[in-house]
Amino acid sequence: MEKEAQSVLFRRQNETLRKDIDSFLQSVKDELDDHRIALNENTNEIESTYELINQMNVRMDKLQERLDEITMLVKHGPAPTIREFKLSPLTGPEKEVFFALYTLTETTPFTTYHQLAKKLVSTVEVVARTITTMISKGIPVEKKYSNGNAFLGLDKEFRQIQAKENVVKLDTKLTYFHNH
Repeated sequence: MEKEAQSVLFRRQNETLRKDIDSFLQSVKDELDDHRIALNENTNEIESTYELINQMNVRMDKLQERLDEITMLVKHGPAPTIREFKLSPLTGPEKEVFFALYTLTETTPFTTYHQLAKKLVSTVEVVARTITTMISKGIPVEKKYSNGNAFLGLDKEFRQIQAKENVVKLDTKLTYFHNH
């Protein structure tokens, strides 16, 4: 009988111990679930903050571009007055770049190689080489530098002559960059 009593007592202690362990494990599980939820919330908050920072960086880049343009406008002095322009004929691709430069600088006096390349769906390197060739053929491209960026424009007087007399002869269909 004593053995039976010890066995019953052992079972009760074992059950009590099992309940205590189960209760402890459940509280550990609950704490871990709370930590997991907190980590997930923090991760979402970090992702949202990262997206906002990226949006702010894009806006700051746009503001920097505008500030550079304003700086160029403020620093821009009078263009030299050249009455006669001796031009060599431009090739099709050169006319495309000239036309893009001409149109991009209608509202602002300067544009960048990047903006030209984007408009022409080309690369900055191709546009830069073409601009250099156009300058060697007599096109009065003005270059200004601000904060390490090159800004390009056309001589004001040349722009007016081009508008009146079409000295570059832009009467051909301009499609070189869009087909290549």
